[in-house]
Amino acid sequence: MKKCIVTIINLEYINIFNKFLYFYEKNCSFDLIVYTVNFDFSYKSSDKIKYISYFDSNLLEYEQFKINKFIKNFSDKYKYLVALKPQIVNQSLLLNYDCFLYLDSDCVITPFFDSYYLNFNNVSEKYPLCPIYKEDFMIYNDKGNPFDGINGFDISNALEGRLFKHFNLQQNRTAYRHTFAYFYNKNCQDFFKKADSILFQQDLFCDYSSFFPLLDETVFNFLFWSNDFKKSLGFFPFIDMVLNFKDLDNFENFANKNQIACLHTKFYKKFFDSRALTDFKDLDDEKYKILEKIYAINKNVDIYYNFYLEENFIIFNFIFLSDKIMGIVILDENSNFLYKNISDSYGKFTSYYISIPCEKNAKLRLIFLDEKGSIFYSINENFNN
Repeated sequence: MKKCIVTIINLEYINIFNKFLYFYEKNCSFDLIVYTVNFDFSYKSSDKIKYISYFDSNLLEYEQFKINKFIKNFSDKYKYLVALKPQIVNQSLLLNYDCFLYLDSDCVITPFFDSYYLNFNNVSEKYPLCPIYKEDFMIYNDKGNPFDGINGFDISNALEGRLFKHFNLQQNRTAYRHTFAYFYNKNCQDFFKKADSILFQQDLFCDYSSFFPLLDETVFNFLFWSNDFKKSLGFFPFIDMVLNFKDLDNFENFANKNQIACLHTKFYKKFFDSRALTDFKDLDDEKYKILEKIYAINKNVDIYYNFYLEENFIIFNFIFLSDKIMGIVILDENSNFLYKNISDSYGKFTSYYISIPCEKNAKLRLIFLDEKGSIFYSINENFNN
């Protein structure tokens, strides 16, 4: 089975792509297909890396005349480029591969990547397989909170609500999925065509901030939910977060230990100098500090959760009825970390999804931390897979 990686860049992404390329060359043996929008890098192609030019007339018109029916300013230009993704990805299906993995060009490929992709064989789905985002509802530019409704909860206020209303469909939501990474195959052609037709329906694109604020990601989730497609990659091994690591070796050790194949790092946030999430360099010390507190008296807290099983994953849905929770830790029966996020503040009525690898009949400990990092509630559960 022939497999490859696909990414998309324009001239403004060269510096970001060079970081992507560094980790690709260091950690990956699969072919890389790079679509270059409105410029030519084909002379740089090699046996493993193929650069393919993709010229778009609307972008060319804007760059020359600073006006276009879709693009009115620089912000529109960036949004338009993101909206092109399904169209370009669909073109990649003409290449002689059986399985494709799309990655945004600000991703980091880890040393664990090759072994994961080598064993990935799901190439028959008619929909791309995407990673799950950690939360149920995406909030963007203060839009998308379904609890902003007059009656307390109004699903039409969700970020995708305007698109469902336009097509006169009900929101039958499942887990929210990211589009910085996804597997696809030649059976996905109709899906990408449909996504592209929605994104470039002119009356919709001209109001993209209302109809699809996150562009392809909004449209992908709309199509998944409206077609009742529930499969995903789970939370691991593709993760969207900015982590602060002391050095490259520490990052790679962390990725291997936790079986993370790819991080969507957002390089513009300074990958090795970010305070967006807790530094993992003292992970083992932190583990024992947390374990010391596990046996403390726990206080009851208003939190509801349920879960469902998907292949070798458990997907949790937490609904917080308190605004005091600052973090979640999940340990296996040997006190190994399966999931940890102790930097977020979960507001009241937040609905939050995570997914973790889990073997049959797993015994897990769920720990909830307050704003001081103290454990105020923990649960021991057995999960029958």
